[in-house]
Amino acid sequence: MNEHHDLGRFDPRRKPKLQSRDWDARIQLADWALQKPLDSFAFTDESWVEIGGSRGRQKITRPRGSNPYDYVVPFYQPVFSLMLSTCIMMGYKGRLFIWEQETKEERIENMLELEKENKVKRERIVEKRRKALVPGTEEFTELEAKNLSIREHNRIKDPKAPRKMPHWPEWEFGEEIPTRSAGEGFDWFMYHKEVLHPLVYPLLAKVQEEKGKDIWLIEDNAGNHTQAARIDAKEAERYGIKRIPHKDSPVEGLPCWPANPPDINAIEQIWRYLKDRLARYSRPNGQSRSEIERFKRIIREEWDTMPQEIIDRHCRKFHINLQKLKENGGKNNFNA
Repeated sequence: MNEHHDLGRFDPRRKPKLQSRDWDARIQLADWALQKPLDSFAFTDESWVEIGGSRGRQKITRPRGSNPYDYVVPFYQPVFSLMLSTCIMMGYKGRLFIWEQETKEERIENMLELEKENKVKRERIVEKRRKALVPGTEEFTELEAKNLSIREHNRIKDPKAPRKMPHWPEWEFGEEIPTRSAGEGFDWFMYHKEVLHPLVYPLLAKVQEEKGKDIWLIEDNAGNHTQAARIDAKEAERYGIKRIPHKDSPVEGLPCWPANPPDINAIEQIWRYLKDRLARYSRPNGQSRSEIERFKRIIREEWDTMPQEIIDRHCRKFHINLQKLKENGGKNNFNA
């Protein structure tokens, strides 16, 4: 019947169909990124790995005409799940972070750490605003330049146009004082603390120094990424890190990372490769701490021994997929 009706069997898609505004954003990204070398991009993301569960739909070989129920393959629910996060790029493989839900004690410790960071920010804001009143300081010069521009605007503006108000120190030099959500997931704070600062920023800074050129960090538009990028902007600037902007934080002259882009994010295929490797291992014997630690060691060993060529192969596809999506009008069905 399938052949008669020109039908075929395909894996279902899990991401929603893109809207026309998404097509345009993807084309803008492609036009910009295709002008840059492949080794200018670093990909980072998280992925859940289900330990002990059945991996995809299994196919079996059986005699034609035989009863398929004589060859039943059991489906296993995962015994436990772990979240992984890392960063990859051409020629480089970042260290792997394995996240587990915080204990009550860890969450309290992290809340105290965040409050300490916020205290430093508040003190820095007060000090900068104090310096903005002192001639000769960097803050005073910066504020004077803004107000000089405002005075010049007011001098030459149309008489009917409203005047701009001068800037005062208490309006300037602010920083976001963040809080954590009540949830217990992998939020912006954990991403900032466990991934960006110890793993991603040092790697990108090292590569930029070795290559002598900018490296662009690619993150998807997940809430923990967008919030961490906004809160961490000054820290990233100190490292010289450049990001492809998220769609809710556009930057003039740069494309935004579009919605639902797993078809062009190189790290997605690396997760698939790693999960296929992990599916070869026998199911864990329960959810004991020793079994969880055993599989964490297995995951790290598989990651550490993954050939760099595997990563480079999928990084090279970034430009190929961008070219395909351009030819397809920005749509994500070029691999259909």
